[in-house]
Amino acid sequence: MTRDRSSLTERALQLIADGRLVVTLVDGEQVQATVRGTDTTHLVGYRRGGWYCDCQAARYNQRCTPLAAVQLVCRRPTREPLTASRMRAAQDEATATRNGRRTA
Repeated sequence: MTRDRSSLTERALQLIADGRLVVTLVDGEQVQATVRGTDTTHLVGYRRGGWYCDCQAARYNQRCTPLAAVQLVCRRPTREPLTASRMRAAQDEATATRNGRRTA
């Protein structure tokens, strides 16, 4: 088998262009995605502690194409400091949801 000589970024961009990357979850704590590879679908993402991928290359601490693709479309979640105004807004939203009203 001949190894493709294109760069990691080029291969990652090709995965995105081919529609083989599906981001399934993004929130303030984590990112999850599936990337359809040549032979299998890989689970890729970020959670506290760092980025991860279940592919063979990542098991040997090598930068892999599925992870590079996810990193091109998602940034690492950052925590914003909790301020009084953010806390009040979150409480108001929770109260409105509980009471059956949706907030904009």
